[in-house]
Amino acid sequence: MLPSQRDAKSASEYPKSLSSWLELDYFRRPRRLKRVRSLVTWTVLLGCTALIAAITWLPGNRQIYQAASVSTAHALFNEDCQACHDATFGTAKRLLSGNNAVRSVTDEACLRCHAGDVHHVRQVGKTACVSCHHEHQGLKAMARVKDGHCTSCHADLKSYTDTTKPGDADRPFRDVSTFLGGAHPHPRSSSRTIRKTKAPSASITRPT
Repeated sequence: MLPSQRDAKSASEYPKSLSSWLELDYFRRPRRLKRVRSLVTWTVLLGCTALIAAITWLPGNRQIYQAASVSTAHALFNEDCQACHDATFGTAKRLLSGNNAVRSVTDEACLRCHAGDVHHVRQVGKTACVSCHHEHQGLKAMARVKDGHCTSCHADLKSYTDTTKPGDADRPFRDVSTFLGGAHPHPRSSSRTIRKTKAPSASITRPT
């Protein structure tokens, strides 16, 4: 065998012999240090969470887990959550889905006491009561809505109003840029009728 042929044969066999020296699947082996580190991290995290919960729960200090008081107008329902909320875990669903439209209070629950249209009879699309009127903000008027929240729709009324009736296409729409400073009177709700229902005596829980 010529030297050149011998060298070519050695070169072809070299990678095979080298592969037998190395553990090519070393990356598949479990890393003990990584598992221990992960176990310690989760143990500390869960332990701290349980400790914080125990410190606040066992002595009876559960205020941080409770929502703020309802408005004065709804004070009679302050200890009757089911009067407004259903049992579908709306808060948890809203947090997990990231969809702010998911609510635990339906329009039907509001209309049991407040008769009339939800917002405006000629509005395009449905607006939930709780999308504007937020409860559990403490003992204050629930109907106080930030100006920017209202003008997000009222600044372009034509886009949110049904104009399919004859003559509506040319109807002038007074867009509102702000309700502050007397620039435009605050709209009065057309649903001013409140149904008379038997309700328990008012029980207002003031935050301590």
